[in-house]
Amino acid sequence: MEGEIRIPLEQHEEEGIKEGTITQKEDIGQLVLEKLKAQEAYEKTFQSRAFKIHFFTGLTIGVVSFMVWLLQSFMVSGWPWFVYIWGAVVLTMSTHFYLFERPQKEYLPLHVMFFSVINLCAFMSWIFARNYETAWFLELGIATGIFLALHSIFSVFRDDSRKWFYAHCTLFTMINALCFVAWLDSAKGFPWFLYPIFGLSIPLYIHWSVRHPSDTLLWRLHAGLFVQVQLILFFTWAVESMAFPWFFFPLLIWGSVLAIHGAYVQRQKREMLRMMQQKESELATRELSTKDLPSENVRRQMEVVDSSIQR
Repeated sequence: MEGEIRIPLEQHEEEGIKEGTITQKEDIGQLVLEKLKAQEAYEKTFQSRAFKIHFFTGLTIGVVSFMVWLLQSFMVSGWPWFVYIWGAVVLTMSTHFYLFERPQKEYLPLHVMFFSVINLCAFMSWIFARNYETAWFLELGIATGIFLALHSIFSVFRDDSRKWFYAHCTLFTMINALCFVAWLDSAKGFPWFLYPIFGLSIPLYIHWSVRHPSDTLLWRLHAGLFVQVQLILFFTWAVESMAFPWFFFPLLIWGSVLAIHGAYVQRQKREMLRMMQQKESELATRELSTKDLPSENVRRQMEVVDSSIQR
């Protein structure tokens, strides 16, 4: 027939081969996806089975240990050693759950579980030891709480620049709390725990001042250091014997230097303000003068018009 387009046989065969290869690739891709899904489902079921086995094994060990201790306590009033076995079971199960059963590994909840179990076992040991002269479990709790607090800060404020300041505040609080508890456990004589408070507050104040910069940053640092050092000197004088008030000498000398520093800073500030006002006035006058005077193009056009009129 006229107008009919005939396609050669070879072209039909090539198109069939292309279509066949495409369908083969699609079938292979689907098979791979199905195998991956099946493998993932198998891993999930295997993990859940492993966790169930772990759970029932730990529960059995805990119950058996408690029964053995209970039978033993009828004969001899013994130490509750089963608590440590329970703690070990809880820690192993928590590790299994948060690192292998969750879709993403969760280290912070696992850290919380370790902190809780360790400190609970320490508290139980302190109770059953019946030695209440020193509360050593508080020192352990504060020491382990430092790492937990830092971990939580860097996990919650991961992309926040304030995390370093928060970590600094946490260290300041925890270390001073640890020193205070250690002083309570001692003879409660000289209150030495105040020295770490005053001493560690100096870098903390410097950190805070650097985070809030201003024109008077150096003077603020100077003033903060002056106050903290004078508090240390006054406390030392008050604790010793409260005899001759020698702390007045550094107070007056350093205070006069601080006053001179403040006067110099205020003078520099006024000078900078005056220079800024002068520059602003100069810029304003320049803008007014440029608005009143014509531009170069306008001047040239006016000169050309005047010359043509004269001609």
